[in-house]
Amino acid sequence: VATLPMHLHMKLEDDVRQLDTIVGACERIFSSPVPPTMARHIVRCLQLWLIGFPFVLAGTMAPVTIAGWVFVTSYIFVGIDEVGVQVEQPFDIVPMSRICTIIMLNLEETFVRLPPGVDATTGSAH
Repeated sequence: VATLPMHLHMKLEDDVRQLDTIVGACERIFSSPVPPTMARHIVRCLQLWLIGFPFVLAGTMAPVTIAGWVFVTSYIFVGIDEVGVQVEQPFDIVPMSRICTIIMLNLEETFVRLPPGVDATTGSAH
């Protein structure tokens, strides 16, 4: 079997160590739950604010204008809350299985392919 030059072997080992560190950090992020009380508190505060908003605007503008501003503001704030929920669980959004499969196939292709001139059965050069 053909051997890698020492500098390439050391570089590959360093890259594998860095990949292991990154995977460990991702696993810690994935396993860190967001406290449910925090998520519920945010939703309740948002609901109270959006329910009270039309009453604060009452008498300052026409009812149709108030309804429009409440709708736009609700859309924006509920959207921000939804983005926050998705950021809390990034692995539900990112296609990690597909990315991992592609990486695995690339690694297999790299390490299984023998250099030109090496016999697959004996591992010796012709």
